[in-house]
Amino acid sequence: MSKQEIVEIQNRILDLAPNRSGIYLKYCCSEISRLIIKWFWDYNQSYEFYILKGTSVENNELSHDILVVKKDEDYLIIDPTIWQFFSNAKTIVIYKGNNLGEGIKKVQQKYKCNWVLGGLEEIPDHRAQVEYLKIINSIIDDNIEESIL
Repeated sequence: MSKQEIVEIQNRILDLAPNRSGIYLKYCCSEISRLIIKWFWDYNQSYEFYILKGTSVENNELSHDILVVKKDEDYLIIDPTIWQFFSNAKTIVIYKGNNLGEGIKKVQQKYKCNWVLGGLEEIPDHRAQVEYLKIINSIIDDNIEESIL
């Protein structure tokens, strides 16, 4: 996956949030991870997708989903809502390489929790994408309201 593709996906994620602020994307990691599967698929239909599920992120009660993108023997692990834990993050990329075990180890060190790799994810159809966007918008609205109060 090229750097340009990653930047374009990251910008599309930020376009969902008011003022392109990633902080408003907290708590919608599952929906955004699944929504952007289709965006990646549009670049290259030979990608495979998996969800990594973390529990007790940074020693609190939060669960978190991030995306593994696989092409041949290369892996890209991205966190589309990285800003909820690392507000100064410049990229959604956590790992890029050819050893998934190393990538998961890096994710475990960064987030200070254990991760479980889920099964192969399907490409969301139009109906699923619309549903994910509805949920994401609702969560963003709640996050905005919370930040105002």
